[in-house]
Amino acid sequence: MKRGIFFSIDALLSFTIILMIILIAFPLVKMNKYDAPIARDILVTLSSLKMGEISDGYIQQLIIEGTLDQNKTALEQIGALTITNETLAKAIATIILEDLETNENIGIWYGNKLIYSRNKTAYENASNVLTERHIISGLGGLGNETSGYSARAFLSNTHLTAYSYFGGYVGEGNISKRIDYSGNISSAEMELVINSNFTLYINGINSGNYSKSPSETTPANYSLNNYKNNFVSGENTVELRGLNLYVAGGYIKITYETNANNSQETKKYLPGINGIVNLYDGLSVNGQLNSMDIFLHYKIPYQSFLIIGNTTIWNGSSSIENTTSITNAQISSLLNYNQLSNKTTPIRFGSQNFSFNSNNTGGNADVILITDVSGSMNWRMNSDASGIERNCTNPLTFSDPSTSRISVARCLDLQFVSTILQSNNNRVGLVSLGSSSNSYVNLTNNATLLNNTINNYAAGQMTCISCAINRAYLMLQQNSNSTRQKYIITMTDGVANIRSTPQCYNIKDASITNISSTTAFAIGESGAITAYTNSQWVSVKNASTSNLNGVDLLNNTYGFAVGNSYQLFRWNGTSWSWQQDLGGDNLYGVSIFNRTLAFAAGDNGKIAKWNGTSWTEYQTITGSGGVNFKDIKLLNATLGFAIANSGRIFRWNGSNTNWYEYQDLGNDNLKSIDMFNGTYGIIASDSRKIFNWNGTSWNLQQTLGTGISPADVDIYNSTLAFISTTNGLIYKKIGNNAWTQEAYISTNSYLNTIRIINNTYGFAVGNSIGGLILWNGTSWNNTYPGYYYQGNSTNGISCNDPTGCTLLQNLATLNANYSSCRVYKDLNATVHSIGFGPVSTCGLSARTLLSIAACGNGSYYASDNATQLQQIYENISQSIVQLSYVQQTATSSGNTTGILYPDSYIRLNYTSPKNPFGLIISLEKQFENTTYGNFSIYLNSTILDAQVTSYSGPRWTDKLKINGNTVYNLSIYGNSYISLGDPYSVLIPKSLVLNQNDVTLTTAIAPTNTSAGSASNKIIYTLAKNFSSFSPISAVAQGCQWNIQFEDYTNLTGIRIPSTYSGSNQCYFPPNGGFTHDPNDAFQVAVYNILRQLDLNGNQRIDPKISEQSLQIDTSQVNGIPYTWQTEVQIRIWS
Repeated sequence: MKRGIFFSIDALLSFTIILMIILIAFPLVKMNKYDAPIARDILVTLSSLKMGEISDGYIQQLIIEGTLDQNKTALEQIGALTITNETLAKAIATIILEDLETNENIGIWYGNKLIYSRNKTAYENASNVLTERHIISGLGGLGNETSGYSARAFLSNTHLTAYSYFGGYVGEGNISKRIDYSGNISSAEMELVINSNFTLYINGINSGNYSKSPSETTPANYSLNNYKNNFVSGENTVELRGLNLYVAGGYIKITYETNANNSQETKKYLPGINGIVNLYDGLSVNGQLNSMDIFLHYKIPYQSFLIIGNTTIWNGSSSIENTTSITNAQISSLLNYNQLSNKTTPIRFGSQNFSFNSNNTGGNADVILITDVSGSMNWRMNSDASGIERNCTNPLTFSDPSTSRISVARCLDLQFVSTILQSNNNRVGLVSLGSSSNSYVNLTNNATLLNNTINNYAAGQMTCISCAINRAYLMLQQNSNSTRQKYIITMTDGVANIRSTPQCYNIKDASITNISSTTAFAIGESGAITAYTNSQWVSVKNASTSNLNGVDLLNNTYGFAVGNSYQLFRWNGTSWSWQQDLGGDNLYGVSIFNRTLAFAAGDNGKIAKWNGTSWTEYQTITGSGGVNFKDIKLLNATLGFAIANSGRIFRWNGSNTNWYEYQDLGNDNLKSIDMFNGTYGIIASDSRKIFNWNGTSWNLQQTLGTGISPADVDIYNSTLAFISTTNGLIYKKIGNNAWTQEAYISTNSYLNTIRIINNTYGFAVGNSIGGLILWNGTSWNNTYPGYYYQGNSTNGISCNDPTGCTLLQNLATLNANYSSCRVYKDLNATVHSIGFGPVSTCGLSARTLLSIAACGNGSYYASDNATQLQQIYENISQSIVQLSYVQQTATSSGNTTGILYPDSYIRLNYTSPKNPFGLIISLEKQFENTTYGNFSIYLNSTILDAQVTSYSGPRWTDKLKINGNTVYNLSIYGNSYISLGDPYSVLIPKSLVLNQNDVTLTTAIAPTNTSAGSASNKIIYTLAKNFSSFSPISAVAQGCQWNIQFEDYTNLTGIRIPSTYSGSNQCYFPPNGGFTHDPNDAFQVAVYNILRQLDLNGNQRIDPKISEQSLQIDTSQVNGIPYTWQTEVQIRIWS
């Protein structure tokens, strides 16, 4: 019974609560019933009133003209006009409702279009809205037939692109290239790597002067549109005239309008060369080769050759103009056509007089050979254990890994010098890489001097790589010039452990101004001074070579620094200068209150005072065990503290009173003090203890973890302070919380000082190993300002840099990388690096050598195998000789010149599938980086041709892969690349092309040396696809002016489609403010659909470059088909 009562009471309470909620909530959600019969009346009127029943004269005239249908209701007629003529729809609605009398705000919408409105209050500000709705479809659903429109858009086949490719190297002299097309030219351009400025002639007509390309692997692009009328339909010859020109890759490109079918070029025209004929090129066969013949037109008075692959096809010479035809029978007996099909084969046309193996008369290479003579070079080749000295005639020198590294190095240096000096005008300089680079031989071709020096190399020093490169810099700067090729070969077996900077920049103390948050100084050993100014850290000219131990700034123009031997220095806002010398004791702390009061303290109880004019020794404090001050802090004119060894704290009360011992904290060396106000200060001691000032006494606040050694303390405000330690740790204190470890930097980092500039910027710094530790308000991160490693000296300085192989870097390696960058940037010298011994097992060493080569635009090699190293040295030396030969021939003159005429050709007969029906499009896709590129093809398209261009510079294009498949490998033709061709464009077999494709390309000077290529490389491919689109049946077919953006962010604007369109409507691809086109316009829909097809990657930019003329529209009007359009009519009343 009681249980039932309880349940009844519960139910009653629940009901009461629900009722209260209803009574409270209901007024909040109740909507006042808003009776607006006018909206319903308007809707009824418009849906029943026939257009023929309206007596308005203008409307009757439109009915007579056939613009309006007298049998349609007003609601239907206005709906039809919203599609075809929105302006007239609004006018008709206004006429019909002009006699409407109401104080209400009223509007009529068809879909999202506002057709009529009469209002006092903006709809956007409405708080109550009443809406009457009505759906109309089929233009009223009465079965009345209306005219619908459909449009077809397609791309014409009339615009094609012709490319004529230069070889990987074409020179030296005046250079010409043939390009043919049949039609009307639309545009012309040229992309080249070329060594010098030139004048261009098109079919013998001067067509402008042009500048050389930026570098040997970066092309320049030249627009020829101003001279396109110099081209003619049919055969064209483009000539480049200048001083000793050579082209290291490039092409001529013509876009033209034609009615002819696209066809593959079956003749490869050789470039014309008037000078020293020297051609490195390739032969691409885009199908199964059946036959070939060759026609050579030349005037070359010295013996020359043509090599396809590694087979010599022709030898000959002629002092008069001559022609030679080589038949298919002759060629087929020498070459296997299957091996030439569906691929690119290197071809070489050159002179035996100037080939690598000939007795050259001169070169122009200056080479500095750097050899490591550090102590580890006494170790054996394959491990860090003592090696055996052997001479170069000992057969075990290269075969037994127990040979000492220095023995192998001497032998390889001797061979290297011998190869380089084969060309008499080449020169070699020697630099010993050790603790310094003061043992060197300047550039010379005196082989005896060089060999004697090399034979006397002995190991036993440290490793300053940057010193050696800096010495090489000076040798090239002082003894070479811009007309000569410059190389530095840097060989080492270990990790850089010596820097070439003026000093190590080990910092002891720092200070920031009280006025500006953008000025700070840090001072340290050997008089080091660095400054934070204009948001960056820079080195400041030293005021002394003695150690500086303390610094304090009053403002931007006033500060003092103190150091060893009682030295005091002053900051005047512009520079630091020596102020005074008060004796021989070291000062460690300085604190400024104002311009007439400052104190400095140091060893043997010395306290000096500044009176506004000079420093004087103010007081000498003695005591048991001696007093050695470590820091001093003035809070105001009446309170200051100085801390010393053995836990003693001394106080100053102002005026002319002496400093006196105020408190003894026990046998503890106090390190740093900072004061925030009269009741808050912090002292850090050497024994992990932190003391707090409460306005009366100093008390132990906390003891940090075992092994922690505080170095400095900085109070930012009343709730935030930091401590740095000599263990590479930073501690933080927030409010009354305990000190907690904030950041771990490195066990090698001694963070001697820490300063907070504002709530988003602070720094900690000490010995240079850890660099500069920056605080962003949240976390600490280390960085290395340039003064730590930007050293140009040839003498090394040891800063105890760590050399563990697991390190990513140290400052000595950054120094070496900087020196390599400098020599390439300033002198255009190429820096190669060679890891000697088991370098690959030490990550730090390998990364250092790799970065040296990368920044020096060279290559990195490494091996612990003496025979492999011998091949590496030989490949590098041969490459240098070959490249110096290239330059040498460029400067040759007189009767050594010859002519290869540009009508020389190789004619190919190969089987290839016929081109399918559809638009022919040529696309270009630049590489993502120096080795990798990718490209995509359209769905349902057919690839016709794909080429990868390679700006290999002084190297050879070595390997090309597509989707992991190797399609070009130069090494299959031989190990000596000097006699092999170097194609600029390499064919990708059509059978390997997928919808999505990855391409990798590398360069080399020999099979064992692989390097990156150029980021300017491209994939140029041609495909066929039937591009067309239809629109659905639409209400109108007017058109617009299209504004189109291509993948390269160029634009076509204001294209009138159809061409007869004379209106001002604009359409966009990509959208402009979200708008692309009117979905009710057949022309606009058809064009939009085809543009979407042309957008290969869906980013709303089209990939192929099309012209205004190639986008054509075919239209057809369909009558008598009901137009199945519908919309919702809304009549809204609002208040």
